[in-house]
Amino acid sequence: MSLLTTIDQVPLYTTIEEALIWGTQYNITGYHTHVYNGVTGYMPGENHEQITSSLAGGIINFLTPQQLAQGQFVVTPAAAQAYMNQQNVALPSYTPPPVVAPPVVVPQQQQPTPRTNNAPIRTTSTNTNSSGRSGY
Repeated sequence: MSLLTTIDQVPLYTTIEEALIWGTQYNITGYHTHVYNGVTGYMPGENHEQITSSLAGGIINFLTPQQLAQGQFVVTPAAAQAYMNQQNVALPSYTPPPVVAPPVVVPQQQQPTPRTNNAPIRTTSTNTNSSGRSGY
């Protein structure tokens, strides 16, 4: 179970359970998926409109210290401050996941195929007489 990344300050988790737990803080129900670096992640809320309107109201249901210890559920400085103000809870240390740039795919160039030329070699001849010298 882990946090994959955040999108617009909303976490994307590896499990549905984590997404639902995070959502309870803001009275967000349901979840939807995103694919991040080839991994399907779960985001709380049925859509981003629901999430945005719920986030505007701030945290409504604070998680217990036991719930907080189960994962990375406080993902913004504002949320961390809210927990400090409400519960005076020391939060687990949070290290944001590394931002990994998608791999750059460089098309492989084909090596030129050597061509064999079976045509006879042409030479230029000069007009010579029998003595081997040019005749003028």
